[in-house]
Amino acid sequence: MILTSFKIDKKIIFILSLLLFISPFPAFSSATIKALVNDDPITAYDVEQRAKFTRLAARKTLNNALRKQTLEELIDEKLKVQMARDLGITPDYNAAERQFATIAARSKLSPSKFEQLIRRSGVNPATFKDRIAIEIMWNEIVSQRFRRDIGTRRQELTSIIEEQGGSSETEEIEYDLSQIIVIAPGGTKSSLNSAQNTARQIQANISSCSQGRQYLTSIKNAIYKPIGARRASELQPNALKQIQGLGIGQVSKVETSKAGLEMVIICSQRNVKTEGIIDKNVENQVLSKEFDILGRRLIRDMRQDAVIEYK
Repeated sequence: MILTSFKIDKKIIFILSLLLFISPFPAFSSATIKALVNDDPITAYDVEQRAKFTRLAARKTLNNALRKQTLEELIDEKLKVQMARDLGITPDYNAAERQFATIAARSKLSPSKFEQLIRRSGVNPATFKDRIAIEIMWNEIVSQRFRRDIGTRRQELTSIIEEQGGSSETEEIEYDLSQIIVIAPGGTKSSLNSAQNTARQIQANISSCSQGRQYLTSIKNAIYKPIGARRASELQPNALKQIQGLGIGQVSKVETSKAGLEMVIICSQRNVKTEGIIDKNVENQVLSKEFDILGRRLIRDMRQDAVIEYK
């Protein structure tokens, strides 16, 4: 019985060795663990696949230096995945597929053709898609931290933007405005004609806001409504167009609205300095840089707290 069992075992071992030899999957040595990140393994196969992808994407030479660099990148990715897991954030593989399709389209290829191209280079497309999914997930994590961080550093970031020429002090006009409304009761043709006559009468007889306020008390169906101070940048384009070219105390042209006939009078105006108009390009550059710094800081802190074992 012992001899028979031994012969069967030898046969099984022989068949398994053949399967390993002809298997399309990586050889046993490829499953060798290269590093443990908080007990999560990174295998030689993981390193080789990512290194091949980097060689393809960045046109680098596949050597030990590239494999060492790749191992460090995979360690960072393990830490990212572990943090996401702790926060209850899962990879969005649908978003990764869409991003993969977008990259393929830029190369004027369908996703399936793009996969074939990657496979012919010895890279499993899943390696690329996993990397995309992890980066999408990581961006979400950093974005959450960044939104919280930017709230406490608003003044500091504004100063950085200004130092890089992203803010310039300018002057603009601040108007003190009032509105005059002439109501056309019922909206009939005769009442509208009467309202138009009243509006022309107002335009001809008013030369200041104080005078207008007093004058309109004796005009039927006319309302004087103070608006207050408004900077040119705060006005709608049509409202700004309505008062441009007017002097102080002058009444604008008539505009028809649901309320009736409307006019605007400028009570006073002055030049004021703005607090600084932010250049969006400079602002985006600064925020993008700060975003990257925060991401690297998170990775650095996680590495300090992690147990990383190289094999």
